[in-house]
Amino acid sequence: MLRAIAICNTIVPGKQQFGGVERTVYDGDSPDEIALLECIRQNGVLLKERTRTGVVLEMEAKLVDPSNAGSTNGGGVVHEQWTVLNTLEFNSDRKRMSVIVKSGTAKVR
Repeated sequence: MLRAIAICNTIVPGKQQFGGVERTVYDGDSPDEIALLECIRQNGVLLKERTRTGVVLEMEAKLVDPSNAGSTNGGGVVHEQWTVLNTLEFNSDRKRMSVIVKSGTAKVR
């Protein structure tokens, strides 16, 4: 579910310095989408990059492979790259947005 929220939105991530530490910040028209992305960041999923044709996520390894959950170092992070095949923008008739993506392992979701 967290992965779907991170992929299906119109937010553009950027970088900003906070006290000498670089942090990903989100910019977009929807404060609701920004709030959702901030929430999933606190739960281990970070939208790192978005282009017209793709999305890069950074996820805690324990979310991808639950066997890492007991690791003392948190299991590290996993980067996932998704190719955006089509985006169906939000509209008032459908009341939703949809994104068709292909993962790095060539699965269409």
